[in-house]
Amino acid sequence: MKKLVSLLLAAMMLLTIGTSLAEDTSISADLTMWTGTWNDGKMEELLAEFQKTYPNINVTFEYNPWDGMEDKYLASMMSGTMPDIIDMAIAWCIPYAKMGYLINVDELAEKHGIDLEETYYEGSLETGLVDGKHYAIPYRTEVMTIIYNKEIFEKAGLDPEKAPETWADVVEYGKAITALGDGIYGFGLCGYGSGNCTAQVYTLMFSNGVELLNEDQTAAAFNTPEGVEALQFWADMYLKEGIVPSSCLENDNTTNRNLFAEGKLGMYMSASYDLEAIYEANPDIQLGFSTVPVFSDKYPAKAQAGGWDLGITTACEEAERDAAFLFSAWLTNAENAVVFSDTLSANRGSATDPSYTSGDLKPFVDALEYGKPVPGNINMNAITDIIYNESQAVLAGMKDAATALADAEAQVNDLLAQ
Repeated sequence: MKKLVSLLLAAMMLLTIGTSLAEDTSISADLTMWTGTWNDGKMEELLAEFQKTYPNINVTFEYNPWDGMEDKYLASMMSGTMPDIIDMAIAWCIPYAKMGYLINVDELAEKHGIDLEETYYEGSLETGLVDGKHYAIPYRTEVMTIIYNKEIFEKAGLDPEKAPETWADVVEYGKAITALGDGIYGFGLCGYGSGNCTAQVYTLMFSNGVELLNEDQTAAAFNTPEGVEALQFWADMYLKEGIVPSSCLENDNTTNRNLFAEGKLGMYMSASYDLEAIYEANPDIQLGFSTVPVFSDKYPAKAQAGGWDLGITTACEEAERDAAFLFSAWLTNAENAVVFSDTLSANRGSATDPSYTSGDLKPFVDALEYGKPVPGNINMNAITDIIYNESQAVLAGMKDAATALADAEAQVNDLLAQ
């Protein structure tokens, strides 16, 4: 990995570094940044390149593991011990901004020549948008897609170059694949794990025109005929269509990925972060990819987007905010975000990077335009747990989708009213 990072950084030196940024080498600051343990080693190399343009800006990094990261962030906010720059999962950005711990970066972006709307994907920018103002700079994004096994498609009499376009196609293809027998199923459904399960449910809802919360986030918005249709369809792939493994109530995304790599699933839904593990388990597998299907022509394809953003905290001194923005914008420019991101860059300009325009990553880059983040609500984790529990009840045959979403709506509205 370090060798790859070094090669990419060397290649970047042949490119213009942040041409839209004002290269004021007199700016001086000593900054602190918190990020994930997965970036240990990478950040020092990136900083060394940054300092060739801004030699008087130094950054000290602290690396945090995923487990306990959000708790540590919240504790630092409450105790007034925040760093200057904070690396955040997208679901945390708007709540942190609404709590008053992130600064609005619009004026800094204008001052340093960055057009945020032109630079970053719309869905990624939405994750830091509060009352029309931006409180985070996106750098990493991923969007759910359909991943399928071309060899299994051929064995089932399906065209390996023709991916499913509608959810009805998924069922049709899934039945043909499941008919092969030998423990092979058509589709990998995640019935276990709050995040994994709801990522599928939300994606089906989004593709059916459903919003999770109303515009001002004061009430649930998912209990609609389209929401009921999406949830019931998701569950019926297991309950009625029989194209899903019988263990689906215990299957999370890792389980489905492993089953897929073993040749026991024809299709499942995930993002580019699974590719390395699939090829490691099955180097000869022939993969196909597709943007998530739609229900009809009425609504466009939409899929839950994940990712990470950078925020400048209110603990950052006024005199050092220019430096904090310059480093954040540099990390997230079209060239550097390819290195900084562990998945895909949230910068539109990265789409032409050679590593993105050929091979398996291209379909995932193309899918970024369809990404839709969950609402940035401080209660979103609890809301997701509610919808997860109700979705499991439907999958277990204990409730139908209409009852489950009505029950979920009441719980979410009670939560939001507190």
